[in-house]
Amino acid sequence: MRRGPVLPFVLVLIGGIIGIISAGTFFIEKSIIAQAINNAVLSSGHYAPKAISFALSFLTGLFAWFIVAGVILIVSSFMIYSGEVQTVRTGGILAILFGIFSLMNGMFIPLILGIIGGALAISWSKDQREQEELLALSQELENKKEEP
Repeated sequence: MRRGPVLPFVLVLIGGIIGIISAGTFFIEKSIIAQAINNAVLSSGHYAPKAISFALSFLTGLFAWFIVAGVILIVSSFMIYSGEVQTVRTGGILAILFGIFSLMNGMFIPLILGIIGGALAISWSKDQREQEELLALSQELENKKEEP
């Protein structure tokens, strides 16, 4: 099984999970607020102004897109972990783009994790993977020498 860079994978995965949780929380909150405002206005015998209804619907839809952005961050983390250089780089680019998109949600953690993980993924090469494997192998050999 091929293995890609672990640190970028973990950073982008955590960023995606945090992005989904925060966007989902805001999505539920805005939906409840929109429904409460609509019910309050309708119970008073008036119709809700279209601008308020549109704004709340727009915000609810926007937070739904932030959930999609979080899912794409998670998918890009698995692309990073694939181990193929082109797929790792594509996952890194997606992580950076959707990390920046998550900034519109007001969440800095997915932004920071997406940019750092994406940059690390873009700079990763197969030579680094081979060096990591050789280092792990040499450490295993040293551990076996030390054992009686």
